[in-house]
Amino acid sequence: MTLALIFAFYYSKELGVLSRSYLVMIMTSSILISTSLTSGTTLTLRNFGKQKTPNENMRSFHSLILLEILIGILFYFFSLLAFSEFKYPLHPSLFSISLLYFIVSAAHLIAFEILISYAAFKALAISEIVTIILQILSYFFIGTMLELSTAVRVLTSFIFSYSVILVSTFIYLRRNYGYEVQFGNPMIYLGLSKGNHTLGIVLGIVDRFDRVIIAWSLPLILLGKYAIMSSCISFFRFVPETIGKLIVSSKSNILHKYLQLKFISLWVFVLISVAVICLQAFISLFFGPDWLLSWSITFVFALQELARGMFQLTTNYKVVLGDSLNAHRAAKYLLFLTGPLAIILSQWLGVIGVPLGFLISYVFVLLFVLRVRGHRV
Repeated sequence: MTLALIFAFYYSKELGVLSRSYLVMIMTSSILISTSLTSGTTLTLRNFGKQKTPNENMRSFHSLILLEILIGILFYFFSLLAFSEFKYPLHPSLFSISLLYFIVSAAHLIAFEILISYAAFKALAISEIVTIILQILSYFFIGTMLELSTAVRVLTSFIFSYSVILVSTFIYLRRNYGYEVQFGNPMIYLGLSKGNHTLGIVLGIVDRFDRVIIAWSLPLILLGKYAIMSSCISFFRFVPETIGKLIVSSKSNILHKYLQLKFISLWVFVLISVAVICLQAFISLFFGPDWLLSWSITFVFALQELARGMFQLTTNYKVVLGDSLNAHRAAKYLLFLTGPLAIILSQWLGVIGVPLGFLISYVFVLLFVLRVRGHRV
């Protein structure tokens, strides 16, 4: 994660604010569509694991994933086309390579999910690191060999790294687990994955929908600035995600204990304030003042990330309490509330309205989760 963030900082500075905004829109749309379509299917695969998935189910899984990716290509194509026609024009070469980027990145995502289902965590960790290293090396190599725009170089380096890891992953799976890609009736696995889509899809959409709103409803140049600021803060998402996994796996009441600490709200406010000051100073020194958003936007986004972490921890805690039904219901409320509220506030207040809309939505849904059925954290 650190290496990827540093690389993103480097090529962002070379791109400039506007070109970085285009790239953010392309990458965000790609991951948003691919995760929304496939997250329920891959979650089902992880739940089954390597010992519980018959060959017939795996053939069905391959067919369903292929169908989801094909549908994703259509969605992605028309989203880029609409953006190019109605918002900002995309160069034909950037448009074409973006489509290839979507296909390869989606396949790369699925390959990693298969590694997780086989509990091949060492291979997964190595693949993650090698992916980033290949991206960096190929980015500089392409720059010395070909006269391409920086945005095309970045996407090409991603496509190359994903392709190498994709091939290597399936060779590894075949040699160690006898894995074969065969196809069957996709409806079998679609039935098995029923009920596994909601929470993963909601978090996948909500985590990235703020950038989509900015890309479509506000000046595009703001998206590059927002992406740098939000990437720095979102880097620390691994903290609530890790704690959430520990809560579920160990049936821990750690969340309940820590919320009882005195002055925790004051300490959180102080830490966020210091973090915002440091982040603003870093962006100004490394990228330049042209990349800065206002202090208020950065502070509200930091509060939004805090609320997101609390939502994730609380829903995990609800699962431990045996109240998974209301956790999924809360996720649906979050999905239907965040988008409209963020769009309305962005038209009224500008870019600060986007994280503010998400913050209000998280707080509202958190109150619902904490109070429903009398369960209080």
